[in-house]
Amino acid sequence: MLYNIEWGKGGVCGPTTYVTDCNYNKPIVIIGDSIIKNIDPRRLSKKPVRKFTYPGKTADQISEEVTSINVSGDPAHVIVHAGTNNLSADSAQRCAEKIVNLAKSCLVLKLKFPNSRIAVSALTQRRFRFKCKIA
Repeated sequence: MLYNIEWGKGGVCGPTTYVTDCNYNKPIVIIGDSIIKNIDPRRLSKKPVRKFTYPGKTADQISEEVTSINVSGDPAHVIVHAGTNNLSADSAQRCAEKIVNLAKSCLVLKLKFPNSRIAVSALTQRRFRFKCKIA
């Protein structure tokens, strides 16, 4: 019998489930603007990590890119980070609206990868002044 703990779920795959059926070998996908460029996939996880970086793109532009992501198989996790490029140009209200729209566009990812856990990360503040303040 083969047992494997699924990462992030705390559950155990059943005795007839093979390792390839569990999330253990499935990749993690990270999609985002230039803020993710320095993430080293090898240091992030023992799982394979696929990183899609779109420097300079805003949340609404990355929303469009999310629909065209191609990954073989079903990733264990898909993490989307965008919006930091909106902070210097948009009001706080408009930044929030664009992040909500980004999250809605991630519903396409859930249809594309039904067994994956999808997450939209929170914005991180940069070291220069913005039109909108992050609390």
